[in-house]
Amino acid sequence: MGLPERRQGRQRRVQPGGDHQPHDRQQAPRDRRRRLETHRDRSGSLQVLPAQWSRLRCLTQGGVASWSRERIEGTSVRNPVNDPGPTSYEAELRRHNEVLRRACGVQVDEHVLDIGCGAGETTRQAARIARSGSALGVDVSVRAIERARELAQAEGLGNVAFECADAQVHSFPQERFDLVTSRFGTMFFADPVAAFTNIGRALRPSGGRLVMMVWQSHERNEWDEAIHQALETVHAEQGPDAFSLADPASVKQILRDAGFTGVDFTDVREPVYYGHDVDAALAWACGFTSTSETLKRLDATAATRAIGRLREMLAAHMMDDGVWFDSRAWIVTARRP
Repeated sequence: MGLPERRQGRQRRVQPGGDHQPHDRQQAPRDRRRRLETHRDRSGSLQVLPAQWSRLRCLTQGGVASWSRERIEGTSVRNPVNDPGPTSYEAELRRHNEVLRRACGVQVDEHVLDIGCGAGETTRQAARIARSGSALGVDVSVRAIERARELAQAEGLGNVAFECADAQVHSFPQERFDLVTSRFGTMFFADPVAAFTNIGRALRPSGGRLVMMVWQSHERNEWDEAIHQALETVHAEQGPDAFSLADPASVKQILRDAGFTGVDFTDVREPVYYGHDVDAALAWACGFTSTSETLKRLDATAATRAIGRLREMLAAHMMDDGVWFDSRAWIVTARRP
């Protein structure tokens, strides 16, 4: 797969052991990083300690999101909230955030609902613009919502609120919102037509709009394909996953059945950031539920080989400012008639 336009200027690092740090990303001090617990045997091979596999596990959101890590800003579930770690979900999707912000076009007096808000970065972003309006973020993760509230309070935002709720069935205020938005928070609905019907009721009639970002197919997402190839695993066929809304024809039918009109798609091709070096990227990749569950099923020797393949794959994606992967997503827009 070719490099996105904005990655063309980056150069792969010849000596990954250098001390270069990305100048525009905050990095946690080294003494605060919680690295993947490993040891080296006498031959120098990296060994994964079976007793530590549980630390690689990530809580699923409401038992639904088997793909995603819990989206707590500056951390993942394997780290406490006050230990930000080397990589964050916000850093990974930094470029996507800006694309979504432009697509939403929030106005100063609008009321915004953010589905699957995680720690609330996109919700707070909307609230800063909608100074005479409001923003409500919902997520099924209790821990993420707690963190979102802390961050909003620290910023002094008085027009933002957060609720721990399942958007598929939650009783939202009827016809309250001008905009419903979501950044990768709508792909795991068990019944997408019912879920989007419920969400649509919260939009004001005659023009209330939906703007959501979803992944395109896994074949178009280098980060997913590379990890699966390194782990020598295949994609599961059962249940909704991160790519369940990848097909425009299917999504268009779902939204039409849910009562939306004017469904449209915009291709988004932006890189995702996994860490400032291979060690940071390895720890981040091992935080995925799919990765940790795969490692847990392996014996020590097989797990060591899998970790080695992951490390080699990540090293191959090391650029002059960190580990990056190509990605493809859709901005899906629709309106309530």
